[in-house]
Amino acid sequence: MLRILVLASGVLLAAGAARADEAERLAMAGQIYDIGHSPAIEMQVFDATLPFYLHALDQTMNLTEAERASMPSVLRQVFLADAPTMRQHAVELYARTFSEAELQGMLDFYRSEAGRAFLAHQSDLNQDYFHMQDALNAHVVSQAAEQLTAQRTRQTP
Repeated sequence: MLRILVLASGVLLAAGAARADEAERLAMAGQIYDIGHSPAIEMQVFDATLPFYLHALDQTMNLTEAERASMPSVLRQVFLADAPTMRQHAVELYARTFSEAELQGMLDFYRSEAGRAFLAHQSDLNQDYFHMQDALNAHVVSQAAEQLTAQRTRQTP
């Protein structure tokens, strides 16, 4: 009987340690997310995706001019309302993906001179990336349209 109690105690201690380890990883992941995702960066992401949101809504809802004009503020409200859910998902993903040592390494990087320099330029880097992504998207659509046009031309009797 004593052996069962000792084993059960060991299991409970291990489960408690695992929960403490998970809580520590979640806390560290939250710090990492918050360091790299300032409100300004979040709005930069929103601004970069706004044309997609507007286009998708216009295609599915056939917006009037008045609705199209009011939609950015509506979309911004929805985006901001969903931001805590996105943060929680990302924090949990980081905590599941990375060990405590890896998370600590990321925190150490962000707190280092190089990490602070990276964060100082993050907005500019994101902006360049978003512009490059827009150019790539336009190129892909253009090339696909050209191929489709050529295919249609070959199929026309």
